[in-house]
Amino acid sequence: MVLGCATAAHANPSSTDLENQIDKQWRQLEPTIENYDAVHEKLQKQQAKAQVLQAKIEPLQLEVQVQLAAVGQIAAKVYMAGPSGTFTTLLNAGSSTEALNMLGEVEHLAADQRQQVSKAVALRNKYEAQAKPVNALVASLKVQQTALDKQRTGIQSKIKALDAERVKAFGSTRASGSIRPKPCPVVYTGDAGSRAARYACQQIGKSYIFDTAGPNHFDCSGLTMAAWKSVGVTLPHNAYAQAHTITSISASQLRPGDLVFYYHPIDHVTIYVGGGWVVSAPQTGDVVRMKPYNSTTPVAYGRP
Repeated sequence: MVLGCATAAHANPSSTDLENQIDKQWRQLEPTIENYDAVHEKLQKQQAKAQVLQAKIEPLQLEVQVQLAAVGQIAAKVYMAGPSGTFTTLLNAGSSTEALNMLGEVEHLAADQRQQVSKAVALRNKYEAQAKPVNALVASLKVQQTALDKQRTGIQSKIKALDAERVKAFGSTRASGSIRPKPCPVVYTGDAGSRAARYACQQIGKSYIFDTAGPNHFDCSGLTMAAWKSVGVTLPHNAYAQAHTITSISASQLRPGDLVFYYHPIDHVTIYVGGGWVVSAPQTGDVVRMKPYNSTTPVAYGRP
């Protein structure tokens, strides 16, 4: 038994010690998670941008192939490389000028065909110039995400070990205490902020899972992002980015729906629900719950 005798009980850490250990490990993990959220979101946006760009260029790539295939047989007589070889040579030309220089040796090539090929090659080169930085950024973000995954895995293994100790001592990995000690929202006026706060209140009891924004699990910035999305306002999935996206306010100006930020640099965010209370997705092993907004010292306040 974990607490089978006085000596064993004395040797085991107290409930306060266990909570402090978990909180300490969490403070190491949360910045990594928030950074992961930001990188993941950027990666998704850049991948979408690359897909749009690729879709736009596909008709141009097809036009290049059709036009070069049309002149392949004539060009083959000069280059003695056959239609396929000529097609590859022209398609791999370093510039439209180089392609035209090769085609210029074909006496019987029509001027309008040369013009069409020049246009297609120029458009292809334009696409490649636009795609290059996007592809490079996507590759960079993938590298960053892989690195963050490794960091997250290492820290989560420590959290898992502490959670195991919590189960031994308390029979549960979830933090204790009332998760809804007051009516939520405490204040409701029907405006967009109140409706966002009400959405957050409706998520109370749902588990914290990193890099999630509902409907069944949330991390801290995922909860605030989803709450404001429910009333048509877009926020980034990152506490620091949210703080620097919205209008800064003071504590005295707080009203339901406003966001309350914590730590330096900012890596945790909650949503104000009135009466000195916020709704928070606190940490792994816990659930969405109400807390006094100043239970941890806030560092900034903002209004979407």
